[in-house]
Amino acid sequence: MTSFDMSPAAQRARVISLLRAAAQTTYSLRARGISHPAMRVKELVSAGYVIRSARVTAVDSDGYAHKRVALYSLDAANLQADLFDGGGNSE
Repeated sequence: MTSFDMSPAAQRARVISLLRAAAQTTYSLRARGISHPAMRVKELVSAGYVIRSARVTAVDSDGYAHKRVALYSLDAANLQADLFDGGGNSE
């Protein structure tokens, strides 16, 4: 079994890494060890990241569909800026 750092800082770093790869739902973030995705996203927005949120229907790990689940995506401006500023906005 793999052990993950569950500190808020480590979770924020994982959220940014996952969002750089693709948009993520609340369920996909939870499945990757983010215990409270909405709070981590709020913290990242407060730190200066522009993260978009849309509501979608998502299927959970048990196969149940849930309406109005958050789908988060990192704004393209953050992706470009991160290439030049060493990996992210300052916190």
